[in-house]
Amino acid sequence: MSASAAEVIPLGRDEPKTFATAVDAYLRSAGITASSKRIYKISLTTWAWLARGEQAPLGTDRRGATPPAVALAELEAPGAVEAITAAFVERARLIDANTVNRELSVMKAAVA
Repeated sequence: MSASAAEVIPLGRDEPKTFATAVDAYLRSAGITASSKRIYKISLTTWAWLARGEQAPLGTDRRGATPPAVALAELEAPGAVEAITAAFVERARLIDANTVNRELSVMKAAVA
C-alpha cells in the first residue's frame, strides 16, 4: 500500500549525478512500504547493468552483486536509448514475463 501524497517526501533541490543516487532519492520519496522499496531497488538497479549494455546476474548470483556505476549524463548520450532497449530485449529472453513486466513497470513509475 502506498502512502498518500501528503506523506511523500520531496526529492529536494540537489540533483543526483549517478543512477544509484537517483534510485535512492526516488525510493526515499516514493511513499512506499519497506518491502516494496526492496523490490523496487532490485528492479531499478537492474537498469544500471542494462545502461552499460550488460545483463544483471540471474538467480542467486544476483544477491550481493554490485551494479555498475552509471552517471546520469551517460543516459543522455547518443545511442544510449538504443543500447538500453537492446539490453532489455535480451533480458526479456532470459527471464520470466512477470519479472520483465515488474522491472518495466517499476522503471516507468520512477520516471513518472
